[in-house]
Amino acid sequence: MAGENTANYEEQGGDNWAIGGTITILSGGRIVPASGTGAAAITVMTDSTGGTANDTLAAITAGASYAQADMTAVKNALATLAAKVNALIAANQGVGITG
Repeated sequence: MAGENTANYEEQGGDNWAIGGTITILSGGRIVPASGTGAAAITVMTDSTGGTANDTLAAITAGASYAQADMTAVKNALATLAAKVNALIAANQGVGITG
């Protein structure tokens, strides 16, 4: 159609697609390499640290002995890492990169 601008199109020759818009992966859809085999499933981590996840890994300044506050900081750091890794796994699964 005259005057229409297509954001996503197959380039001449058919070897490449140009994406100027958004790709939406519908429920059940997957992204797979040319081999047809997707990445292996990655299971989520179980967080048994007892810490509280947040967006900051706090400095741990323990010296020769560890105070309860130091151990809490370690547990919170581990909980934060577990939460972030689990979020990445969920995001990959959500777009079909992993099972």
